[in-house]
Amino acid sequence: TPTHSAVVQDLNRRGIPDVFVNTGGAAFDNPRRYPMTFPYFPSYIVEAKAMGYYINKTSSLKGKRACLMYQDGEFGANAKTGFKAAGINFAEETSYYSGQQLAGFQSQVTTLARAQCELVVFFGVTSATAVLLGTAAKAGFKPTWMVTSVGSDPDIIGALAGSKALLNDVYVPSWIEPIQNTKNAYVKQMKVIADRAKLPWNFYTYYGINTAYVLAQALESAGPNLTRKGFVEALEENASSFRSAAVVPMRFSKSSHQGLTGFYMGQYDAAGNVDRLTKYIMVATSSSSGKAKKAAYRPAGPTKKLLP
Repeated sequence: TPTHSAVVQDLNRRGIPDVFVNTGGAAFDNPRRYPMTFPYFPSYIVEAKAMGYYINKTSSLKGKRACLMYQDGEFGANAKTGFKAAGINFAEETSYYSGQQLAGFQSQVTTLARAQCELVVFFGVTSATAVLLGTAAKAGFKPTWMVTSVGSDPDIIGALAGSKALLNDVYVPSWIEPIQNTKNAYVKQMKVIADRAKLPWNFYTYYGINTAYVLAQALESAGPNLTRKGFVEALEENASSFRSAAVVPMRFSKSSHQGLTGFYMGQYDAAGNVDRLTKYIMVATSSSSGKAKKAAYRPAGPTKKLLP
């Protein structure tokens, strides 16, 4: 988010399409201020609202003493905005600054343990998740964990913490078809693309191929005589029809550049795979008010020309 924040004004001033920003920072959904910027991820506010919805609707979680740990800055601020809108009150809150994970999280784990937290929601990057789960395990602190979709890549967790098994039973929202579900047409074909390119098959290659597929559809919908104005209009007018491995709707219009609009709730197994827990999805806006809502959504299958 800080990296893109440094250039977003200049890109918009120069009229350069700024497409599929790789962050959940809610500030980028602002067509009036950033008419050329189009996020792709659901925002961190939407994610917190979805987490809050699931916690409130799940009897095994609703009664637990819930606590929050978050990264300082817009990441954490967006999370707190979303949880407030969802009506979630935390018994304890603690935070860390970007890079602090290099020094360890003993202080934060001690704070959470002393507060007798039974459910800890963590809004942070993957490297911080690895340190937090590892530190808690060594300290014998064993709450139920819920982490963000952008902060729990199992390959990175495994490399940093020594084992993907630290993620076992950890709740995580997700907006994309689980990567291990190779029976799914999107996953199956995207894995072929990665294999042909001799790329590792992980979330980053999966996400990259999926994003490229959406981008190709956006370019095609803009027509053969491509212009910046025509490309932006194509995104705002046709995005709802773009196909992808995302299992939630995408929303672009002249008044909203929200991108993907929600999540399902998943849970990691010991191998680092996400099992989908909810058949329904939870959708929300990035506003500071309004809760997530339960919805049903069946995405269209891939086009015949997905494979090169």
